[in-house]
Amino acid sequence: MKLIFIFSFYLIIIILILPKDSFSQKKDSLSDWTPGIKRFTEKQWGITGGINAGKYVTANLGIAHGISEQGFEIWSLSAIGINAELLDPKRNAYGFGAEAWFNAYISMGIAAVDYTDFTLSRYCLRPMFGTGFGNWRINYGYNIRLNKNDYKIFNTHMFILNYFFPISHKSKAKLERKM
Repeated sequence: MKLIFIFSFYLIIIILILPKDSFSQKKDSLSDWTPGIKRFTEKQWGITGGINAGKYVTANLGIAHGISEQGFEIWSLSAIGINAELLDPKRNAYGFGAEAWFNAYISMGIAAVDYTDFTLSRYCLRPMFGTGFGNWRINYGYNIRLNKNDYKIFNTHMFILNYFFPISHKSKAKLERKM
């Protein structure tokens, strides 16, 4: 029931809030009365940091490479990166992984994570879905276990609050003119 509610909520946002031509490659909605609209594309390297909340509240820190596109109607960021999660330092429990995500009002991503205490490991695949704009995202993630063992220190269901801190970037601006 909750999944249907969440899916319906995002469907309503997509239909009602996003303009129908926001992803258009040919024409901007304001091009009828503006002489030109700038679009900026940036290739960025940065640090990702965030908090994951589930059975355990964890902090994560990583490095990522992303491409950000900013125009009048939309600001999107797609990135790939590696990260580490600090689960429980007293029990020597950590998570190491790689992830890819995309933000443009909605946020989707996938991560492969190895949760370990350096004696046992739990490999997980985590699809993520939520909302995000620019450099931040709030996602729900579900860790799908890929191997079976007795390692139990990891979140199955989790909410993820993450921010991408750009360190270096190369910008490229395009001016679209009305024809």
